[in-house]
Amino acid sequence: MFKSLCILAIAASLAACSTTRVDLRYEGSSALPKTASVQPIVVTAFKDARKDDPNWMGAIRGGFGNALKTLESNQPVAVVVQTAFADGLRARGVTLVSNAKLSLSGTIQKFESITVIRRAATIVIDLKVTDLASGQDLLSKTFEGEVIDSSSAGGVFASIDNLRATTENALRQIVDRALDDTEVRQALKI
Repeated sequence: MFKSLCILAIAASLAACSTTRVDLRYEGSSALPKTASVQPIVVTAFKDARKDDPNWMGAIRGGFGNALKTLESNQPVAVVVQTAFADGLRARGVTLVSNAKLSLSGTIQKFESITVIRRAATIVIDLKVTDLASGQDLLSKTFEGEVIDSSSAGGVFASIDNLRATTENALRQIVDRALDDTEVRQALKI
C-alpha cells in the first residue's frame, strides 16, 4: 500500500512539472524624469554571465527544492534586459540611434525568481556607459535589486503568472534605479 502511494505521489509530482514561456515588458510610469538632452544613445548587447539556460528566469519549487513549474522567457534574458533598458530610456525621452556616440550595455550577473513559501525575484546587473569614438568606458556600476512578495505564495499550487509579475516588477525596478541614478545620467549626458 505504501509503495503504491509513493508511486502515485511521484507520478503526480512529475505530471505537475511544467515550463511556461512568457514575455516580460518594461512599462514606465508617467512620473518618470524626462530628459532635456538631445544626446542620442545606443543600447548595445547585454551579456548573460549566469550559468543558467539563456531563457531561464525562475521556478516554483517544492519542499525539497525540486522545480515544479519553470518560468522562461520567449527570448534570451539578455535580450529581455537590453530591450527593457532601451524602453526605459525612450520612456525618459531619450533618442536611440544605432550610430550614437555613447552606448549603454551591461552584464547580467543574476536574474532569478523563485517561489517556495514566498515569491522573490533578484537581479544583479553590471552596467557600462562607453564613449564609442574613443572606446573609453565612462562608467561601470553594479545595480542590485530584489522584490519579495511575502503574501502566501500557494506552495505547490502557486501561480506561475504571479511569479512572472514579481519578476517583471523586479526588472522594472532595476531599470528605473539604474536610469535614474545620478552617475548614470551624467555619463549618458541625459
